[in-house]
Amino acid sequence: MRFLKKFAEPYRTILEFALVVLSVALVWQAFWFSMSALLRTDHPLVIVAIDMSPWYITSMTPTLTAGDVLVIEGVDPSALKASAPGFQDGDVIVFKHPYQIHYEWNWWLFKTVEEPDLIVHRVVAKWVSGNETYLRTKGDHNLSEDPYTVSGGLVVGRWTGIKIPLVGLVFLAVQDVAGKAVVLILLALMFLYEVRASTRKTPDDVTKQPLP
Repeated sequence: MRFLKKFAEPYRTILEFALVVLSVALVWQAFWFSMSALLRTDHPLVIVAIDMSPWYITSMTPTLTAGDVLVIEGVDPSALKASAPGFQDGDVIVFKHPYQIHYEWNWWLFKTVEEPDLIVHRVVAKWVSGNETYLRTKGDHNLSEDPYTVSGGLVVGRWTGIKIPLVGLVFLAVQDVAGKAVVLILLALMFLYEVRASTRKTPDDVTKQPLP
């Protein structure tokens, strides 16, 4: 029985490790769905990406910096405010790029899916044609407007003005191949350490022999 217990110990560690990972994933999903319902958007949190060199310069500098986590709220496109000429007082919005796409892993579908790139820029012009609202956008750091028109259907939400500076850099770092490799190596080392620790005999594991 002692042999079976020692043999089963690593598998118990594997199960505990898997349960921790699953619990974290479920808590995150619950948090995300709650935020989405509260803020009325599928993307309640958006990270400002690194899109220029040096890394801390973005198309929205100085308003936003790479790695900033933005709190986004759903909005009717017709209610958006455009900047007055010569000012940067229009709403900052998140919208789906009309042409650019990327591929990302979807854990619910368990496959790679095609997703439009998300852009964080300021509204500089707005007009209505028929039943649709159209927008022109521009990054605060850019010299010219974006070379496309954004229809209301592409708008994901409006920045609430709340941001968590630089925290998103951690998430950006693990999006490239090197970052993913580092995370996987760290997880593997943590797992091996737990397995080794669980199989190492401690004084409590030694069966005490009765005194004669």
